[in-house]
Amino acid sequence: MKTHFLKSSGPISLLMVLLLIVQGYGLYGADASRDAKPFTLTIAHLNDSHANLEPSPLTITVNGTKTYTTMGGFPAVTAKVQQLRQTRKNFLFLDAGDVFQGSLYFIKYRGLADLEFLKLMKLDAMCTGNHEFDKGPVALRIFISGAQKQFPVLAANISAEKERFLAGKLKPYEIKKFGSRKVGIIGITTTETPAVSSPGQRLVFNDPIPVVKTLAAELTRKGVDIIIVLSHQGFQNDIALAKAVDNIDVVVGGHTHTLLGRFEALPEISPEAEYPYVVKNPQQDTVLIVQAWEKSKILGVLEVAFDNAGKVVNYSGQPVFLTGNKPTDFQQKNADGQKEPVDAETFKAIADFIEKDPALEMKPENKKADALLAKFSAPILKLKQEIIGRSEVDLWHVRQPGDKHETAGVLDNGSMIAPVVADALLWKAKSLKNKNTQIVIQNAGGVRGDLPAGDITIGQVYELLPFGNTLVLLDLNGADLKQALKAVILKADGAFPYPAGLRYAVDYNKADDDFFLIVQVETNDGWFDLKDDEIYHIAVNSFIASGKDGYTVFGNAKDKDDTGFGDAEIFMEYLKTAKALTSPKSRVKVIKKR
Repeated sequence: MKTHFLKSSGPISLLMVLLLIVQGYGLYGADASRDAKPFTLTIAHLNDSHANLEPSPLTITVNGTKTYTTMGGFPAVTAKVQQLRQTRKNFLFLDAGDVFQGSLYFIKYRGLADLEFLKLMKLDAMCTGNHEFDKGPVALRIFISGAQKQFPVLAANISAEKERFLAGKLKPYEIKKFGSRKVGIIGITTTETPAVSSPGQRLVFNDPIPVVKTLAAELTRKGVDIIIVLSHQGFQNDIALAKAVDNIDVVVGGHTHTLLGRFEALPEISPEAEYPYVVKNPQQDTVLIVQAWEKSKILGVLEVAFDNAGKVVNYSGQPVFLTGNKPTDFQQKNADGQKEPVDAETFKAIADFIEKDPALEMKPENKKADALLAKFSAPILKLKQEIIGRSEVDLWHVRQPGDKHETAGVLDNGSMIAPVVADALLWKAKSLKNKNTQIVIQNAGGVRGDLPAGDITIGQVYELLPFGNTLVLLDLNGADLKQALKAVILKADGAFPYPAGLRYAVDYNKADDDFFLIVQVETNDGWFDLKDDEIYHIAVNSFIASGKDGYTVFGNAKDKDDTGFGDAEIFMEYLKTAKALTSPKSRVKVIKKR
């Protein structure tokens, strides 16, 4: 089994590493004590899996050739967690919340399929995410009832005394014993939950920092000298917490779907910072912060050594991409540009490449986990045939205005279905309390086909919106929004923007500085010109929110809030509220070059 260490900026020989450990120095600058007898703890962790039980697509570049495989999924994660549990002396497996919401598995099983995998992995503790409240306190109570004999669900900053379904069910912390050492795990949840989910009126979400300060002091008095905060409040909030509170050592986070680490073999993947991210608390002790991205794509694996006083003296770690493990799990393009499974020789080269990369590992075999997924996936095929709504008209799709559709001919106003998707996203965003979203931008490439007139099935919706993008909220001033639109309109193709709550006209004959003829925002009182210096509340899908497809302005926006609501699930909700879909109102006018 590979040991996953972060790569340093220069070569470190094995002898140097051993000398550093013997001398009591942290590999990455952690405070050390020469007299300490380190207690080493391995923490595997997930967050924001959002009912994504199946693996996700992954592209790696092997010896200069793009190679297509899969990453993660609950069977692969289960196999790896069980392997680590057998090989590491002191081991914890933690989940930082948002197990609920995000795929057909949640629609069908309401988190109970995920629960069976978490029980199989012998999860040590979980904190609630905001989406654990999407179906109200009763659904969460059912989940907790199924989990309580196996693992605790933690939420220290939630006061639940007045909510009869959850009173006494949410623990503030858990203490795990490893011989003479005690490890405390405090769970916290984002205070934004009432605004983005449905927890009801009887739960109170308190500021996490004073709660954690109080509980960290309480645990310390109980002889707990290693404290982990299991947090679903976002990466930047975790940093602020770690800098503000004494006695905590590790923050295992979620909510912002943050990817940390180094991934040289994955040039299309952009991590936000190192894994682990290191800060100092008020006493100038080292605190390690980790997240494991999203949708069970990776498993975080952090190894920490503590001295006799419970201070961090050494650490290493790496999120692991668990790929396929047999030739049919890998594809490369042939001379005709078609993907096909690799041959035995190519598979050996891929296996050698993966073995040498600390971020990649072929998933271990685990027949029990595979069988469990097969059990839950069989009814999903039937669910895809379920009728979820209806369209009165053919809703054709092309990338941009003026493109020719093979059936409908030239569509002067562009896609007919992309604006409907934008309407659905705006409808959902406006339903979130205290968010006041005004505008949605949907990129043409995020929609993948037509929606013919007639009944609409769940399977059709997932074919229409197959990427699992989530709804992200952000704020921009009018000038920056115009800049974002201009960049992608000129780029066009899959980036072309279809709006809701906004309309615009452009003339390709004019110079870039005079590109827009009109940009207006819809209000209750009608349409008004977009103002450069006014702040607008915008919702977009997570792909363009990350700056992809040329939406660099969105990628650079601060204070983004990923709601975790999937675009396909939102569209299905929207269909249920609409009697039937009709032709959309055109909000885009493009004058082509003469």
